[in-house]
Amino acid sequence: MRSGIIIIIIIIIIIIIIIIMVVTITIAPADAAPKSNILPVASTLHSASFINHGMNAKKAHEVEAFGRLCAQIYREQTLDQVADVGSGKGYLGTYLSLAHGIPVLEIDSREVNTRSSKRRRANVQKF
Repeated sequence: MRSGIIIIIIIIIIIIIIIIMVVTITIAPADAAPKSNILPVASTLHSASFINHGMNAKKAHEVEAFGRLCAQIYREQTLDQVADVGSGKGYLGTYLSLAHGIPVLEIDSREVNTRSSKRRRANVQKF
């Protein structure tokens, strides 16, 4: 029962974060100058397959698309860190950290996911 409540709270937090990100993007001034440095490394992601290690093509596409959005918001809002709540295997955190140099705090309620994420990060960093 308690773990079910925690999962529901995590899902609600993720939904709120996504809504905040969408609202932040849609209320940006129309005359704001585009930032050329928003995605400095993402264009080389396809050639940097080490970041995609262990992901299928669909997951790699999802991580890259959402990661690019997170990186853009991170830079536009001049944030200090990104928190990935419900980080699972750490795909998004690894992408943001290695492809964009963003400090990421990964949070997951399942110990098995935390261990898997740490192993994956160590393997990816060997490349």
